[in-house]
Amino acid sequence: MLGTAFIAVAALLAGMANPVMAQATPQSSTTHSVAESPPEGVQAQYVTQWFRNEATGFCLSAEGVGEYERVVVGDCDYDGGSPYDEWQVTRWNDGTRELRSNGLAWLCITSASTGAGDNVVLDTCDASRWQSWFVDQWNDGTIRFRNQQTGLCLTHYLGNYFIVTQEACNTSENQSWE
Repeated sequence: MLGTAFIAVAALLAGMANPVMAQATPQSSTTHSVAESPPEGVQAQYVTQWFRNEATGFCLSAEGVGEYERVVVGDCDYDGGSPYDEWQVTRWNDGTRELRSNGLAWLCITSASTGAGDNVVLDTCDASRWQSWFVDQWNDGTIRFRNQQTGLCLTHYLGNYFIVTQEACNTSENQSWE
């Protein structure tokens, strides 16, 4: 079953990912304030996925129970023990992804500012560019999440405890997720 889930997730995430990350640049130059969601009345399809940071080995996790809680990392719980470690990944028509907490299904990973080094938070899902992430794929199959609004990438450093930040995109494993 895990193999089937991995294939489904790989197919969803690879949809519009760049095959060579070193050449990755933002794919959208539109000025829309909202990601291009499915037409009215059409429900977007999503898959549930965990994301483990390649450098630190910790998984993305939702902290707290409300808006503006920080996105953190924690021990990976692949056995379904915690829905807070699982993310509903929706692919929008423009190729970006929404990352919605499975445990707090009304909250999405959000870039709350344009500052590099700032925390990434959970906020009420609204399909905005602040909550839309390009998926850049490395040649080894790992991925990097790049925010549509800011162009900054989800990052985790061990020295930053368990907090996930947004940083200028680079080729480090701290921005690589599997």
